[in-house]
Amino acid sequence: MGAGLIGIAAATSTWGALHLGPVQPVDGFLAAGAALVLLDALVARVRMPSLLPRWALIGTWAILFITASSVLLPPSPGFVSRRLVVDTSFVTGNGDLTPVWLKGVQWLVAASVLIVVVRLIALRSPHRVQWISSMWMLGACVTAVIAISDFVGASTVSTILMGYENIEGRQSGLSSHPNNLGIACAMAVPIAVFLAASRRMTGLIAVALLVSGAVVSGSRAAQVAIVLVLLASVTMRSLGRRMLPWFAGGAVAFVFVVAFIRPSWIPSLTSLFRFSASNSNASESDAGRAELARQAFADFGESPVHGIGLDYIVTAHSIYLQVFAAGGMLLGVGMLVYLIGALSTGLRLARESSSLAFFLMLSHVAWLGSGAVSNQLTDRYLYFPVACLAGLELVRGLKVDQSS
Repeated sequence: MGAGLIGIAAATSTWGALHLGPVQPVDGFLAAGAALVLLDALVARVRMPSLLPRWALIGTWAILFITASSVLLPPSPGFVSRRLVVDTSFVTGNGDLTPVWLKGVQWLVAASVLIVVVRLIALRSPHRVQWISSMWMLGACVTAVIAISDFVGASTVSTILMGYENIEGRQSGLSSHPNNLGIACAMAVPIAVFLAASRRMTGLIAVALLVSGAVVSGSRAAQVAIVLVLLASVTMRSLGRRMLPWFAGGAVAFVFVVAFIRPSWIPSLTSLFRFSASNSNASESDAGRAELARQAFADFGESPVHGIGLDYIVTAHSIYLQVFAAGGMLLGVGMLVYLIGALSTGLRLARESSSLAFFLMLSHVAWLGSGAVSNQLTDRYLYFPVACLAGLELVRGLKVDQSS
């Protein structure tokens, strides 16, 4: 039952627009699932070589320390009054009212406790890792479906949940922001390609939904990321190359439908690709990000050791600037070790012919790449591929020990 709840947590992790104050559905399912899995492990006296990989342990300590320092050592009122004020309620969906200690706890559960739980599940049932990753991908497909439905005018779910209509036509589905929808779709598409190898039609439909979700999100980072990881998925593994003709056919079919059956969609779709210098909204966005980057450097200069606190963890619009601005060298270095460690784990497992690990690694790469210009850092959905990689690493290590 605990593993089932973790699967539901994975599926609902991208549905950030559904929340009660600072608590999202994923938080409840994750807490309940983790409690049951840990209790089962204690009753069964499960012995695991290590609860966390070293890179995850370093990241855990960094998050713990910065959470404590954020509570005990807040920035001076004078510095806060001089900062560039950024409204992050549109990112978190919580009106930015989440207590700083709760932000730390939620982040810690996603980045650390989830790894422990998935490793315990993998120890008892290795096949569950693939199931959890599939559930996570399914949840991203659901929010993509809602976004597509809103885009074509069949529903207004996002407007109802968010309380406003995006005047640029960008959609967020069940996510808390269009950027979250886009990044989730970009991260999930490699898992959909992996699924297509065994369940072709299901996987192809999932890929189509996720690509469409990234398009209607209007997120430039997600649109670039999804193209790159999709190309990597279908060219770097024989499993993906077998799907290439199907993906090409789907792309041609989409162009045909838009051009000849629904030409009225063309202006709206074109406006969602915000790469042109003539796009006023994109230019304003770029200028705003430049201001946020300068503020992040000022934040780091104010407190280079422990940063100015988790209240400012999503304000720089670049995860690499955010960790150093909000957490100083301690969080910056700790999270870089964490992120690079997860990437290294994926690369190592992929070289050892683990197909699922390769596609999970691509999911992680999609986050790392888009994170350079996006602020998605503490969202729970980001850490499910990392946890699954850690679970596969444990299973692989036990197999090697048993064969030696």
